[in-house]
Amino acid sequence: MDTVVVGAGITGCFAAYFLARRGLRVCLIERAGIGGQASGVNPGGVNPLHGPGIPGPMLPLALRSHRLHVEHSKAIAELSGMAVSVRPVSRIELALEESDRPPLEAAARLYDETDGFSAEWLERDALLREEPRCTERAIGGLVLAGNRMVDSATYLEAVSRASRALGATFLEATVRGLRTTGSRVTAALTDAGEIACGSVVLATGPWMQEPERWLGATLPVAPLKGELLRVRLSGSPPAHDVTRGPIGLYSQPGGSAWLGGTREDAGYDTRPTELGKSTILAETTKLVPEVARAEILSHRAALRPVTPDGFPVVGRIPGWENAYVASGAGPKGMLLAAGIGELVACLLGGDSLPTPIEHLAPERFR
Repeated sequence: MDTVVVGAGITGCFAAYFLARRGLRVCLIERAGIGGQASGVNPGGVNPLHGPGIPGPMLPLALRSHRLHVEHSKAIAELSGMAVSVRPVSRIELALEESDRPPLEAAARLYDETDGFSAEWLERDALLREEPRCTERAIGGLVLAGNRMVDSATYLEAVSRASRALGATFLEATVRGLRTTGSRVTAALTDAGEIACGSVVLATGPWMQEPERWLGATLPVAPLKGELLRVRLSGSPPAHDVTRGPIGLYSQPGGSAWLGGTREDAGYDTRPTELGKSTILAETTKLVPEVARAEILSHRAALRPVTPDGFPVVGRIPGWENAYVASGAGPKGMLLAAGIGELVACLLGGDSLPTPIEHLAPERFR
């Protein structure tokens, strides 16, 4: 293989997709099948104007990623043979007290200054006319337009199939180590056999401790546990997603909605908890009181890969000629996966990079 990509979450699948588009022979390896971890358990937000480093150094990659999702959706649908929708969504960011106004005013400026995005402030009465399900405790809300949403599990499978249609291969196996010669990786050692390769991309999400040991590298990507509920509200689906900070209701096609979420340093524990469930219900009911009467369809927990500074880690691993890392996008993983995948393909191809990468480099953790 020209390249082995270890990890078939959304970042690994997009890396395989963009590498295969260049005609490279790619093997995508995952121990638990496609979509078994956090990439398949999230609301699917493709929202580039908020998150760590936004506005700031992460904004170019976030906007580039948003554009790639939209531009490649047709090709991914055709190659995968699946219905792919990167659909526009409208979002209301609620203000429950006066201290909520300043950050929303800053968000409104960023949305209005960015092509394809807009924001409109609604005072309480206008807000309740626009979305009657919002709490009457709200003093107002910011209606945001320009964001996108995907069905995370379906989209992940589609990107995986698209990469295979372009010539990539998928292997369900556990990588036990890497064979090296000097400063080069020459093969991935799996429980299904040895896969010789010209380069390796580590897209293992929060499971980075073993790759660190294999390569003697410092790649501090850790798990951040998040719990979500999927529910069904009575009546028609909300016309808008409704959020306040990290808490929100995200409407889904078919009448269901995701409620989220929690963020907890719990190691590698992926068990849903009663505390997580009660916290999500209590906090989202403050925004949309009808949630208290919602039918709970599922309760899920998953681990997001995070770094100490909140930025992804992308680039060639120090001390190695042909080993690369692509991880650490945290709660922005669905959005940033497309841009990170493109960066990986450009790095391996020796091309100029479409966005700056210095703030993502693994060297910053030496």
